[in-house]
Amino acid sequence: MSGVILYILLGGLPPFWGDNERAIFDSILRDKVDFSEDPWPSISASAKDLICQLLDRDVRKRMTVEQALEHPWLLEGGASDEKLHSEVLKRMRTFANQSKFKQLGMMMLVKHLKKEELEGLRQLFLELDDDKSGTITVDELRTGLDHHGAHLAKSEVEALMDSLDVDGSHELSYDEFMAATVQMHKLESQQNLHQAFEDFDDDSSGSISPEELATKLVELGIKASREEVLKMIDEVDTNHDGSIDYNEFVALMCPRLLHGHDNDDGTMSASLSKLKFGRDCARTQ
Repeated sequence: MSGVILYILLGGLPPFWGDNERAIFDSILRDKVDFSEDPWPSISASAKDLICQLLDRDVRKRMTVEQALEHPWLLEGGASDEKLHSEVLKRMRTFANQSKFKQLGMMMLVKHLKKEELEGLRQLFLELDDDKSGTITVDELRTGLDHHGAHLAKSEVEALMDSLDVDGSHELSYDEFMAATVQMHKLESQQNLHQAFEDFDDDSSGSISPEELATKLVELGIKASREEVLKMIDEVDTNHDGSIDYNEFVALMCPRLLHGHDNDDGTMSASLSKLKFGRDCARTQ
């Protein structure tokens, strides 16, 4: 497990992959650990060697925790090897810089991913949640990052936590952590976007009103004044009709889909037309 977690921390994805548990198991038995794609070319040979030894299929040859602690990569400072050039920390920072509504949208999108797609990040969350409370405190986040070589100042971690903490609880919930660390391309499908949009659009009208957004915020335990709700709407509402339609939602969450690069469920224009017909049409989707 330590090899899997280290691979995720440095590379951002699990070393073995599949659409279901059987496929993942087959990948573990069959596939080689892949170091060909970013960010691996910029990560040291020493780090890759440690991962390979921790993931050796032969239990007799696999490195123990005690041996790993004596590995040159850890003795030389470990993940200071590009200071967690890891996609995980990079994604956290990207999420931290998003608007509040986009953060909410990503939380909704993550809810519609398959369990298998989040397994690696779930394991990482469990590791960082040292006291097993179900949330990650700022101290746990700092300790976890420090343990894996990202030696951030306390003030940096606190600022990062403030930006990731969507509900203002001063801790990271599972949903917040997943939204902040998931690889964005996993979220970018029309099916996921439809489902996330419908999570906000309670009356299936084809648009998200200020009242619907306020209701969703209450459900998520997020306190926001009416002025703050209207500001969130206004930041996305490009046609200035006082609500967020599906076109505007997609333009914020995944603008590439508006340019015809997605083939999951037909063309974007067809998808938009369906939603704009309103309640009856939405029920047929």
